[in-house]
Amino acid sequence: MLPLCTSRRLHRSYTLNAEPLGAVEESHSTKTSRAVSSGCDEWRIDVSTNAPAAESVHEEVRKAVVEFLRQCRDAGALKEKAFSRLAAKFERGVPEWEDMRFSVTLTKDGAVEVVYRPRDPQSFGKAVELLRGLGLRDVCEGDWCIVHFTAREPGVGEKGYVRITVDGLRYIGWLALHGEGDVRERAQWLKQALLKEAERRGEEVRQRLEQYFREGEQWGSVRPPIEKEVDVDGRRMRVRVEEVEAWREKSKKAEHLVVRIKAKVFEGNSEVAVEKEARFFKSGGRIYGYVNIAEEEREADYLRTAAVLKALAIEKWKLPRQKGELKQIQLTGGALDALIRLEPVHRAVTR
Repeated sequence: MLPLCTSRRLHRSYTLNAEPLGAVEESHSTKTSRAVSSGCDEWRIDVSTNAPAAESVHEEVRKAVVEFLRQCRDAGALKEKAFSRLAAKFERGVPEWEDMRFSVTLTKDGAVEVVYRPRDPQSFGKAVELLRGLGLRDVCEGDWCIVHFTAREPGVGEKGYVRITVDGLRYIGWLALHGEGDVRERAQWLKQALLKEAERRGEEVRQRLEQYFREGEQWGSVRPPIEKEVDVDGRRMRVRVEEVEAWREKSKKAEHLVVRIKAKVFEGNSEVAVEKEARFFKSGGRIYGYVNIAEEEREADYLRTAAVLKALAIEKWKLPRQKGELKQIQLTGGALDALIRLEPVHRAVTR
């Protein structure tokens, strides 16, 4: 609440253009009151600074407010630090959605849940517009379409919500680092706002949210060739991944995401070329994958394939045996989380 006083309190009088300030008051529910204190006829304007600083408010109006703040500072009613912070805010403009507050909590299984609960259709529309404006999707087609958020408009007897998925949080992390122009700036603001809310909930919540953002930042950041030394069942091997391709492949029963990997595996003086396909599919809302093992020299082929997977940061899989024979390496969604760091895989998944 800032005082407007024409007596000894500010030791000066000043006039503001009534038209722009009136526009702010009308558009943003500003509350104005008049009081008498210590012989000073004083007006007070009670207003959230987010409202008159909004991007939609005309630049001239925001300039007028900055000038008013400068006069308050010169009169001693506003400290220099507060003036600098507020002036910068009005000069750059505040996104319309800065008043929206997403709750950030941990579910029982340790996942982060980010939800905004709008009270009216207007607030709901603003939240959806924000996320869609960043490129986040709430509807799409195909097994490999990534949904970044889900939403329900509030209605009679029905509460509304806007819920950002884990993949949506990762995408926000990616946009905040790799996005362009205004999208990147807005994603950075949203990321920091969510981290600030998570911090209020505790260090564990913030750390888990930061992990999602870091994972998103790495999407598509790695390109072959990739060289790495790994250990498989006590055997030391050097792997050079030379080429990676990825595409979607539809069949009558499912749509697969196929990742083809060409690599060389070195052990001692031996050098073996390896070419494998990791095929992923969705079932019951979960991601499954597999890599077939060659019929000849199954154990040796498994060791080389495992070395390639480890070189690509895949650490966990299952080894079912059929009639005592190892025929397949079974993967989970965690393997795809590792592979999506590869630019070809990221492009195939997010296109």
